[in-house]
Amino acid sequence: MIIKNYKESKFLKYDYQAIYQNMLQPVSPKEYSCFDEFSSDFELYIDMIMREVGLDYFPHPEKYPYFQLEYENFPVFIPENADESGKEIPFILGSISNMYPIKHNIKPSGFIFDDFSYLQIDITLAHSLNDRKIYLLFHSFHYGRMRNSKEVYFFRYDKESDHEIKSDGEIISLDYKPIHHFHGNSDDPHFEDREISWEEKITKVINIIRINLPRLLDKYKECDDIQKVF
Repeated sequence: MIIKNYKESKFLKYDYQAIYQNMLQPVSPKEYSCFDEFSSDFELYIDMIMREVGLDYFPHPEKYPYFQLEYENFPVFIPENADESGKEIPFILGSISNMYPIKHNIKPSGFIFDDFSYLQIDITLAHSLNDRKIYLLFHSFHYGRMRNSKEVYFFRYDKESDHEIKSDGEIISLDYKPIHHFHGNSDDPHFEDREISWEEKITKVINIIRINLPRLLDKYKECDDIQKVF
């Protein structure tokens, strides 16, 4: 089996991100034989929380599944450290997204609420060939409101690399971008957030939406209507 460099993976949302093992966050203490097993747990948990808090939603585009799972057919080495030093471990990378086939920067998409605001969920995973556990590499939980074809309000919880690969190959630390960070209606600054489990993070996001929907509707008015057929 040929193990490639992680820079050859299509699941690096931004090809300038330097990834390393200390970024990896276990999704669960249990082993998974494949991404499909975790994907099922992930989807069931999010639907359960939505039902518990009483948020009705539908997918957009509607004719596609609520989530799309994709993964590569080859492993990649992820180094121990951001500067590519230390021991390398092989992983297979994959992603779960509720925006398929629309790209994350095309809005609205994802889960649409009754007022036509939306929640975009996108996570990148790494399945270890050594311990068979699945790790969270990146995540993006983006809530937004469109009015007159513009996103007038958003907030987003991100997990990204805090290191960047320059055009000459040099790897530098980004002091303005913590691995776990939050955006409030602007891509800058990156407000530092703490590391918690994905279950806690998505539950937090869903509860923020539930509590604030009436206030956001009052302040930003109704969102653009969304046709349920794509």
